[in-house]
Amino acid sequence: MQRGHIDNFKRLFGERKLFAAGPLRDPARIKRGIVVVRAASAAELLGYFQPDEYVRNGYMTVNAAPARVSKALNTEGIDESGIEEVRIIQIHRPGTKPEAEFVAKQRAFLQALLDNGTVGAWYTLESGPVAEVLFARTTDSVMLEEALSGYPGVDLKAENFSIWSQWMGKGVLR
Repeated sequence: MQRGHIDNFKRLFGERKLFAAGPLRDPARIKRGIVVVRAASAAELLGYFQPDEYVRNGYMTVNAAPARVSKALNTEGIDESGIEEVRIIQIHRPGTKPEAEFVAKQRAFLQALLDNGTVGAWYTLESGPVAEVLFARTTDSVMLEEALSGYPGVDLKAENFSIWSQWMGKGVLR
């Protein structure tokens, strides 16, 4: 089943639909993974995983949210022969909808992290408990925690984030 699972990812990558996929080192010790794909609809997305035996047999489920891309993962010149450990930052959605001015401050803060190279890719999810997903080409979680300590709302405990280990193909993050 694992061979079929990986072969499905290879097929999607070959069709230029898949940007990243892999297991997460979940602090809650729940088996999870992340897959970043381009799909025009939820139906198309679910169709991507019909050949995947893990999904078909109920060992894995697809839990997807549409995203707005601020800076995408790299899809060109990826070294398919190796992987590297990186970090994924998930900024959780607040319980109440923040004012537009506050959201603008948050976006400016995240744009600065992107501009200064702290993070290499950034997606804003349209729904679900996670609002922002950032990818950083580092294993220094402490540095990332310090960088995010100034994120608007973290100091007020209105926002929180988690940092997870992830393995990606070399070159997906530049």
